[in-house]
Amino acid sequence: MFTKKNRSAVVLTTSLVISGCGGGGGPVSGTSFAALTNNLANLNASSTSLGFTPEVNMATGSATYNGVANLTFGTGAGLRDSALGALRVNVNFTGDTLDGSITNFHYLDQSAVAGNVAITNGALTGNNTAIGDGLTADANGNVGGNTVAMDVTGHFSGDSADVLYLYMDGKTDTSLGVGIAAK
Repeated sequence: MFTKKNRSAVVLTTSLVISGCGGGGGPVSGTSFAALTNNLANLNASSTSLGFTPEVNMATGSATYNGVANLTFGTGAGLRDSALGALRVNVNFTGDTLDGSITNFHYLDQSAVAGNVAITNGALTGNNTAIGDGLTADANGNVGGNTVAMDVTGHFSGDSADVLYLYMDGKTDTSLGVGIAAK
């Protein structure tokens, strides 16, 4: 039986496999399926060796993180049960808050789908020593007719909180998601 953290790991693994479809090269901007998968592959390649950001090295002021999120609905078995979207998170390290959004969604069959997910009520926890214990937030919205209501946890990696990881679990269902973004 999957725990929430195990299910999030499965989605992250799926996201990384999908990202292999995008090809190589430098940073890619845009919101096409190919741009999202390329961005995901580049973020993964540049962040896999980064450790947790120690609290004493946490950034100050504010920072904006851009990246990719993968949300899974229902069983997650079909190409239209998961969607990639452009992730943007604004973090206020001084005020220990964050907010953001996930937009420009594409199903895994590469077709665009309407949707918008707001990341709200974000707070930095003062921890950051394990997967998912550096922040909490809510993610709410709709993607292709699927209601999104998720609890969000996450952490920062890199010397100065260079990369942000998010783990999302449905509040009342089995939906889940993951996100990775960099400054």
